[in-house]
Amino acid sequence: PFTTETMLYQPDLDIILCVLNAAAEFTFVEIQVQGEHEKGGLQGTYGVELDLDRDGRGDVLVLASNLQSDWSTDGVFAWKDTNNDVGGETPLNMDGSGGDGYNQLVFDEGKGDDPDLVWARVSPDNPLAAQLAFKPDLFEWKEEYLWWALTDNVVKNPAWYDYNDHFTHDEA
Repeated sequence: PFTTETMLYQPDLDIILCVLNAAAEFTFVEIQVQGEHEKGGLQGTYGVELDLDRDGRGDVLVLASNLQSDWSTDGVFAWKDTNNDVGGETPLNMDGSGGDGYNQLVFDEGKGDDPDLVWARVSPDNPLAAQLAFKPDLFEWKEEYLWWALTDNVVKNPAWYDYNDHFTHDEA
């Protein structure tokens, strides 16, 4: 988690622990980072990808920015990949064949079929932890799935997932 030009370390993007807890009404993800942004707090974008068919490709993406101390849908978005092309031809490997990534916005800051589908906040117990909550409808009530957490502060483009298919090593 360094800036591109000056290689300045960004502790609010450096993930040190991720936890997922599933409950009946919501699934909760907590993303703990190393430290605060130099301007204070968590200034990045925090998210989670869900791989519903366990093929190495994300199927659902949740991103949250501008986190507050209370649960909110402000700055919270969720996308789905409707054509299974996240990760290009070979998921998780840079093959330069990126598709259109997450191509369907299903939650837009409280707008969508369910205005309570996804929420986010800064943990009241730990100012270095972003918390996301989403209903099981988002992941189609699957009992088994893969998931991974992420932080972002520059690109934030759901159509370009996986980023490694859209940037060379030198560009990154």
